[in-house]
Amino acid sequence: MEYFLKHYDKIFELFLEHVQISLYAVLLAAVIGVPIGIYVAKKGLIKQIVLSIVNAIYTIPSLALFTIMIPVLGIGVTPSMIALATDGALAWIEHRLLLWTGDGHSVKGGA
Repeated sequence: MEYFLKHYDKIFELFLEHVQISLYAVLLAAVIGVPIGIYVAKKGLIKQIVLSIVNAIYTIPSLALFTIMIPVLGIGVTPSMIALATDGALAWIEHRLLLWTGDGHSVKGGA
């Protein structure tokens, strides 16, 4: 508690940065994932291929995805946003595919 009281200004600054990165990542994921999901949902065979790829990639935890990106992008805000946006976009794509094709019965349980 003493540390928090002594460094509250830095902690609050980092908290705001964290919130900003998270919001930007969610927005980026939605901007990427929703149109791809809607477009692919209208394509028959491509839908199954994309859903299989998304499900395979989605099994990689976010932290592992971030770790894989470190050698390529380094450490910082950019790799964090890319890892979070990629993970979020996969979820958006999957949900759009399931909802737009009428296969959304599995999504209703999560709602």
